[in-house]
Amino acid sequence: MTARVFVDTNVLVYQLDQREPDKQI
Repeated sequence: MTARVFVDTNVLVYQLDQREPDKQI
């Protein structure tokens, strides 16, 4: 797993968290 993939996944989770704050992954 590359650091780049980790950053991309982190960004996706961050965006989802902002859109639906009620759902915590």
